[in-house]
Amino acid sequence: LAFKTDNSLGIEESELPESMLLVYKNEVKKKLFIYKNQSLIINEISVFNISGQQLITVKKVPNLKTVEIPFDVPQGSYIVKIISDKGVISKKVLQQ
Repeated sequence: LAFKTDNSLGIEESELPESMLLVYKNEVKKKLFIYKNQSLIINEISVFNISGQQLITVKKVPNLKTVEIPFDVPQGSYIVKIISDKGVISKKVLQQ
C-alpha cells in the first residue's frame, strides 16, 4: 500500500503585510476605522460575527487613507475581512 500526492496541504501566505493596515473601532461614533498604506487598494470590506454570518459588506471602498464604516453592533467578537489588490487579511474586533 502506497500513498502518493502531488499537492501538499497548507495555508497560503498573504502578500499583505500586517503593517499596511490598522483596524480599530470608535465606540462613541459607532464606526470602524481602517487606516491603510497609500499603495494599498481595498476592493471590499466584510464584517462577520463569530457564527460566520456576514453583517456588513462594503464593495465600493473609496481610495482614501482612512476608511470609515458604520459599526453599530451588539456586544461580541467580530471578524473584519479586507480584500485588497495585495491579498486578503482578517482582523478580530471585540465589541464591549
